[in-house]
Amino acid sequence: MAAFDRHMQAVLGAAVAAGRVVLRDLEPDEVPSRLRRVAQTTGGRLPPPLAASLLTEIDASESLRKRCVEAYHAAEVDEPASAAFLEREGGWWLVVAQEAVAHAGRVAESAAAELMDREQQLSRSLADAKRDRNRLQREVAAKAAPDPESAAALERVRSRLEEAQRRSDAHADSLASIEATLESTRVELAESEQRSAGLYRRLRELRVERAALLRALESGGKESVPRDPLALAAMLDSTAVTIAPFRAAPRDAAVGAADAGRFHLPHGVRPDQAQAIDALAALDPESIVIDGHNVLGVIDRTTMGAPEARKGFVTMLGRLARLAPGAQVLVVFDSALAGGRESFASADGVIVRFSEQAELADDVIVELTAETAQRVAVISNDRDVRERCARLGALPLWADALAGWLDTSG
Repeated sequence: MAAFDRHMQAVLGAAVAAGRVVLRDLEPDEVPSRLRRVAQTTGGRLPPPLAASLLTEIDASESLRKRCVEAYHAAEVDEPASAAFLEREGGWWLVVAQEAVAHAGRVAESAAAELMDREQQLSRSLADAKRDRNRLQREVAAKAAPDPESAAALERVRSRLEEAQRRSDAHADSLASIEATLESTRVELAESEQRSAGLYRRLRELRVERAALLRALESGGKESVPRDPLALAAMLDSTAVTIAPFRAAPRDAAVGAADAGRFHLPHGVRPDQAQAIDALAALDPESIVIDGHNVLGVIDRTTMGAPEARKGFVTMLGRLARLAPGAQVLVVFDSALAGGRESFASADGVIVRFSEQAELADDVIVELTAETAQRVAVISNDRDVRERCARLGALPLWADALAGWLDTSG
């Protein structure tokens, strides 16, 4: 995503407002460290640097963006760029870029209109000054030795002439400032048009790549690409898990590749299905690392920030610990409460970890995966978390799988 300049922020105002509503509803320990200044800012318009930080975080965090979608619809506003930015339907970035370019054009047109108005004011002031000067010259020529009354009239004319000159100078300064603003707006408009052209080129490239992929699948006799986005994402996750062991090992390392290859879901079981949890237990994992708030958001996003919801979730995870008794079940939450413990074990043996105030739970999950020698599973709906852990050799599953399993196994 391009930098969120003032035109981007102008057309994404509803997305910024939705993000502020979401941050206001979070508990202090749930607010990401990078957005604390945003959450603490009250009043009307959010300063541009903080608005840019909020939009950057929404763009990077799938879970935060989903909550912003709900806040946006609850506000009952109609802002096409914000709707496209939050909901991420096909070609969404083109909608945002086009709205930003249109806004820049409107700013340029407004500046040009103001420039024309100031030029007209300057012309009128100069015409008034010229009339006063001509009248003064006629009065001076008519009276070689003006009387006191004429002298007073002459002084009044001179005063009006000086005032007209001052207005003319002020209009000239204002005109120069508007011209500078107009030139800056023209430069920004050109840059926005270049970004829009780049997005169009990328869209064409993606369409060509998609067509080539579909042709390759059809010619090879494979199953067609799923039309359902969830099924497609699940297929990509399964493929990533299958090829992950071979990324680091050479092709002749047959034993290591075979051992790693055994730790994946059976054929026909998708990583977003509840059956994946039962299949995982049968694989005898050494460790199961869970993105706590991510799964809570799937179970009930309205209560995901409540301490009672976390406690209840840890209790439910005891069923997973009993299903896989040989595995260490570890759940990670963002930010411990002030004075709280960073780590503890529940009565069922579930280890609970909190990220520190300056770090994210995502990074803690990746670190824990890297520390585990082998046979570790990671459960999260955050694609970035799953892909980073898969590169370390972990088996990634979706939060939907665990949420569904907990619902049916209770």
